[in-house]
Amino acid sequence: MPLYRKITYLILLLTVVHAFVMSSHLPDEVAIHFNGTGEADGYGSSTFYLSMEVVVIFFVTGLFMLPLRKIPINLISLPNIEYWMAPERYEQTMLYIEKEMGWFGCITAGWLLIDFHLGAIASLSDPVRMASGPF
Repeated sequence: MPLYRKITYLILLLTVVHAFVMSSHLPDEVAIHFNGTGEADGYGSSTFYLSMEVVVIFFVTGLFMLPLRKIPINLISLPNIEYWMAPERYEQTMLYIEKEMGWFGCITAGWLLIDFHLGAIASLSDPVRMASGPF
């Protein structure tokens, strides 16, 4: 199994653990949207927030892990597609694209988990505010 898949599965496991742990710490109403200055301007239930965390991360990760060989070639956009999808290069091209999409999905899932975590932490602060500085 490629390294990016192992890391992605770890992130998915951490997503479920994070949602479970945060469910006992978050107030009933949490901030679900912040404006440009970091102030909360949208609220929702903690159950909705944590459910959306799991659903969004699993859905987005699933999109990046779709087997590309099931997608019709006319839906894949590549420069010089006739060259890259020629029978003698097809397998190598698909492996390369799947690997790159896998890493992109892994990074995206990690970024989303961090983003949801920062939103949860902001909901625990008083006043509810997202940090506006760099990290």
